[in-house]
Amino acid sequence: MFRVLKISAALALVGAVAGAVGGYLALLLALILGKIYTSTELPLSFITGAVTLLGCICGVLVAPVLSWTVLRNVPIWRCATETSLATSFALISADTMTNETVTWKLLAIAVLAAALAVARLKWEFRNRRASEPSA
Repeated sequence: MFRVLKISAALALVGAVAGAVGGYLALLLALILGKIYTSTELPLSFITGAVTLLGCICGVLVAPVLSWTVLRNVPIWRCATETSLATSFALISADTMTNETVTWKLLAIAVLAAALAVARLKWEFRNRRASEPSA
């Protein structure tokens, strides 16, 4: 049981880092496209911190759940990083580049991005079998 908790904590940590990177990349894209304007009320450092925190939360939630459930035959670092990065990138991009403030629509976009990342990883590792312990 302790081993499962250690692996889950490692997945959450890797997912948090990948989610933060995905969120930061989405913010960078929004800044390049001119969708976010900085002001004196909300400095860029505050926006960057909020986006990084949201990406971390996304990664902490997505990485362990998807890694333990649907991505058992995928290398652990790939399922944690790619699903977290895709989910946080999609969520933050949808939040910053659209005028949608409806929470369920933003969550639907994030879930769709996670599902697409899972489908891509499942397709890539479709012929790989999980190693079974020898008796």
